[in-house]
Amino acid sequence: MVASSPACGILESVARFKMAGAPGISLAGNAGTLIPVSSADAMNTLSIALLARWREQAADAYLVKFPVTLEGTRTWLERGVLGTADRVLFWVVDPKGRKVGHLGLFRYDPATHSIELDNVVRGEADGPAGIMMRATEALCSWCLEQEEISHVYLRVFSD
Repeated sequence: MVASSPACGILESVARFKMAGAPGISLAGNAGTLIPVSSADAMNTLSIALLARWREQAADAYLVKFPVTLEGTRTWLERGVLGTADRVLFWVVDPKGRKVGHLGLFRYDPATHSIELDNVVRGEADGPAGIMMRATEALCSWCLEQEEISHVYLRVFSD
């Protein structure tokens, strides 16, 4: 029998989230749910269009600027998210089932027991007030419940 390292635990959890139909993470106060983005989304034209529209709307929030296309968005999702072992993206879904944003995790570092909060985007301005804060709290809480994570960080512009 081979003992698994703690790093395997978080990477296995991330891999499970990426499977179609994986359970999500509930937001406090029944404010919504974090639903993992999966390979089914990579094949769904509406999901790709939504991600592309939100990326274009939030272009100023990203360091790298480029023309957003549906094919480029699909490739990023397939390779940059679903094809990356320590990266996962979640839809932020309101109580009515509408996708209003996304956020994810990236760059797990076993040496520092840390992981980056990544791609925090409120896609729909008319979504419920406070839903992105609750989504961030729920994802950070989930992370800190994992044995191998003691720090969650977010990189921001210096302004």
